[in-house]
Amino acid sequence: MNRTTPDRPTWARNLSRARRAREWDARRLAEELARTAGREVTATVESLIRRVHQWESGRHTISERYRYLLGRVLGLEADALAPTAEPDPPAPGTGTGTAPAPLTGGSELRLADDVAHTLHQAHTALAQAAPEAVVSLLENDVERLCRAYVCTPLTHLYPQIVERRTAALTLLPTLAHPVQSRRVHTAATRLVGLQAHLCLDLGAYEHAQAHAGAARALAVNTADPSLLAWTCALHSLIAYWDGRHEDAQEAAEAGLTHGATDSNLTRLHALRARAAAARGDVALTKAAIAAAQDHTHLPVLPGILGFPTGKIHAYAGTAYLTLNSPDGRRRSVEHAERAIALYGTGPDRSVGDLLAARLDLTTAHLSAGEWEGALEQITIITATSTGHRTASITQRARRLLPMLGTTRAAPARRIRDQLTQLDTSPSPTPLAG
Repeated sequence: MNRTTPDRPTWARNLSRARRAREWDARRLAEELARTAGREVTATVESLIRRVHQWESGRHTISERYRYLLGRVLGLEADALAPTAEPDPPAPGTGTGTAPAPLTGGSELRLADDVAHTLHQAHTALAQAAPEAVVSLLENDVERLCRAYVCTPLTHLYPQIVERRTAALTLLPTLAHPVQSRRVHTAATRLVGLQAHLCLDLGAYEHAQAHAGAARALAVNTADPSLLAWTCALHSLIAYWDGRHEDAQEAAEAGLTHGATDSNLTRLHALRARAAAARGDVALTKAAIAAAQDHTHLPVLPGILGFPTGKIHAYAGTAYLTLNSPDGRRRSVEHAERAIALYGTGPDRSVGDLLAARLDLTTAHLSAGEWEGALEQITIITATSTGHRTASITQRARRLLPMLGTTRAAPARRIRDQLTQLDTSPSPTPLAG
């Protein structure tokens, strides 16, 4: 006999079972939901209790945002709470005896949700523990998020960044020990910096600038030259994509005064090169690229905190392309191809930098009328999920359309169609649902 009953949809029963498995009532689930969501959900616990009852009764479907949050709290795949959730399997002894299917398709998201749930439980357990345990766990969280940021869609990381940022800033005033205070200031700086990056990648430049300013203020209390340099690099990056190229160059040059001893020194030279190229300063562009390449031996922190060699080539490719000369285009192609080769397919590869390098190759091919080469790159770019397409990538792709002119070559028509489709695709948003 099949366990499926007609009174409630599958997703509603999945929610009920997951709640009961933890021996929680609706209030406990609502409280956990509110705590996980933080400031991103304005609903009160009482209103969330009503929603839980409505969801479990099947009277109201669960929005994408709440499916994600419930999945984190209950350790469920978000798809299990979707209206399209599969019916329950037959009870033991009544089905075909097929073994459980291995994790496929959404397995990465499911595993990520499991990790988030484990960490949430650990944070709860350590809430009354010694500060050292809390600080260490916070630092581990920051490293994990910084590593994941370069290769994970924004929608998956946003709630975790906000939650950890809130925890870090709440913890700061409670610490009297100077070493612990410095460590948490460092963690908080990086988390606020991550929020600035996220706003930048969504094209919200004013919000990004505000977060970068807060990160800078926090970094001052650490007296860490590399962290201070990283916050200056944030300001330069935001100004560059906001079209304020002089500000971008000045911010990079200000960062160089801090004497960073890791790859943030490389980052600042590369940022200076891009800004100088946008201002038409050929000599400074070439000098800054050379300086960046002279410091490839410096230590590279994980993820968004580091500036690996592949990123140097990605930035150099963009800078040379901006100079808009035959020699610049030739060098741009060389650097872009090198960036793609260095990033390869490793877990820490930066999807954004790979897309930027491919956009540089596309632009160079279009400038030379090499339609097939441009089409090859555009096909890869447009096949990338929307969650990885930042505002800067989308803006750059849109600027390629005028380069096609009125040509009727078949590859050019396909490029135009793909770019038009890209332009109408929904942008990633951390608050979807």
